[in-house]
Amino acid sequence: MSPDQNQAVVTNGGGAYPDTITAMRATDGETVIVYLPGGTSNPTVDSSKILGGEAKAWWFNPRTHESTLLGSFPTTSGNQTFTLPDGNDWVLVLDDASKNLAAPGTTTYGEQ
Repeated sequence: MSPDQNQAVVTNGGGAYPDTITAMRATDGETVIVYLPGGTSNPTVDSSKILGGEAKAWWFNPRTHESTLLGSFPTTSGNQTFTLPDGNDWVLVLDDASKNLAAPGTTTYGEQ
């Protein structure tokens, strides 16, 4: 994983500490992970930074360790804005859908 220090993946930085959106991208482009502390804005992601023709999007709740599948979208669709479920901390996980990766926080391959 490499940090998104230049906001190439998440294009709307989120503000000053402690409201800074922090993102990482797998060096192979397969996964993007975005941490959103409570009070941040809705993240906008450049979908072209995720490999494959389609990306699968998840909200991961760090308080309950549960994942919610948001659905899939084409990686050629430009910027995607995601609406936070509430004002708490959240993690947005975007995966190359063709890899059929497990839901965040699970250990079973392909589990949803």
